[in-house]
Amino acid sequence: MKKIIVVIIISLFGVFLITNKYYYKDNVDKEQPNKIKNDKNMLSLMLETDVGSGTYSVSSSSDWPNEEYIYNSELSKCENGSILSWDENKNVAIMKGNISDKCYLYFDKIDPNSPKPTNPTLSFDSTYNVVISGSTSENGGVEYYYSFDNVNYTKGSTISVNETSTIYAYSKDIKKRKSDVVSKTVTISNSTKGTVSTAYYCSKNGTYKTSLSCTYTYNATSKTEYVCSVGSYSASLGHCYDTNGMYSNWDWSTCNSTCGLKTYNPEEYSFECVEDNTGNYYYCQFNTGSPTKSTSYSCTSGDSLSGSKCTNSYTGTLKYKCGNKYYNNNTDATTACENYCAMGTHYDGKCYKISWKLLHSKVVNDKILIE
Repeated sequence: MKKIIVVIIISLFGVFLITNKYYYKDNVDKEQPNKIKNDKNMLSLMLETDVGSGTYSVSSSSDWPNEEYIYNSELSKCENGSILSWDENKNVAIMKGNISDKCYLYFDKIDPNSPKPTNPTLSFDSTYNVVISGSTSENGGVEYYYSFDNVNYTKGSTISVNETSTIYAYSKDIKKRKSDVVSKTVTISNSTKGTVSTAYYCSKNGTYKTSLSCTYTYNATSKTEYVCSVGSYSASLGHCYDTNGMYSNWDWSTCNSTCGLKTYNPEEYSFECVEDNTGNYYYCQFNTGSPTKSTSYSCTSGDSLSGSKCTNSYTGTLKYKCGNKYYNNNTDATTACENYCAMGTHYDGKCYKISWKLLHSKVVNDKILIE
């Protein structure tokens, strides 16, 4: 069982409520903070009997629900109208009320071994509502929940936002497993009148410049040659060779004995006897050594060569700029600058920007907080 400290804060409207505040605090077992002296006249913990059963029973244990349970905000309520809510990030229950009340906290049972849904994403639709989507679960379909304060959550996947807000969201599957809580901040500001400037687009490398001259660098075409001091290079042999003009009609034995003679092979090259085209005779083929490797480079006509690189110079295309966006003509740029957004995208007279932040719904010192 997780250790949960119960903290009670009630709006102070009189001596009775101050007493009530301390009465609630006294319900915490100081020696065992994960225990609660449960006064059933004030607080009942309703635990689901089995995963997905929809049947709940009053907990007789002095332990608070562990990670096998999840708070059910739809069923949790108070008899005298106090309002219950739940902080998804801190695992804190909050009761707003100014009178003594009897409250029921409902907890659904979940399978702790079943996989959690993947985290949802938050993005704008075409009219700049925030849409929650993208979560999947191995357990089946998911539902989405969102909040503006990370306390009070509403089921739904499309959110209308009229002012700068932080939106928290999670998904829950049919086995009531929840994803992490994720958050995006939607910034809404007024558009301003921007200034049009010019730039030149260098199409070959996809950049913009203030001057019309563009350059593009590319690899030169290479050509490798193998130069032999004696004879010719053979790629199949991997070295230089020479026959020294010796194509006599020898059989293999005569060739082999003759090619090694000083008279025919003064440099004493290694050799082999090779069949001629008829297949009837042999001649000497001398290995005259390794070649010298020579690589040359060339560019497209008109381009300049430097080492193994070529540079092409050309004229950029005139563009018109408003903010960080470029337009093909001055009219479009001027129109865009009438409703300029330094950050975000313009829609219906406003600038909308959405920024991402991941929250980890990690349980630390679970509490039930009542105010």
